[in-house]
Amino acid sequence: ATEGLNDEDPRFPRNWQQAADAGIPRGAYHYFNPYADAAAQAKHFIREVKLETGDLPPVLDVEQAGNLTKEQLQAQVETWLQLTEQYYGVKPIIYTGAKFYAR
Repeated sequence: ATEGLNDEDPRFPRNWQQAADAGIPRGAYHYFNPYADAAAQAKHFIREVKLETGDLPPVLDVEQAGNLTKEQLQAQVETWLQLTEQYYGVKPIIYTGAKFYAR
C-alpha cells in the first residue's frame, strides 16, 4: 500500500476495493524506509489504509537497515508497530527475510 513517507501503490485503492467486493480477505503492508522517520511513516500508512472488520492486520515490510545500527533500527520498527497497533487496535505483522532478521 505504502512506502516511506509519501509513496503509494497506485493500484492499491482499486485492488483493496475489489478484494472486498469479491469477499477475499485483504491485507496491506508498508515498505519501511530506514532513512525516514518511523512515526511519519506510520502516519502515512494510517492515512492511506482504512482497515475494516475481517481485514488482516497491518504488515511492516523491513528489508533494509540503511545506516542505522541494529538498536536504532529496532527502535524505529518498534515506533511504527506501536503507533499502528494503537490506531488499529490489532498487533501488526513484521515481514522480512530470514537472513536479514539474523543480521
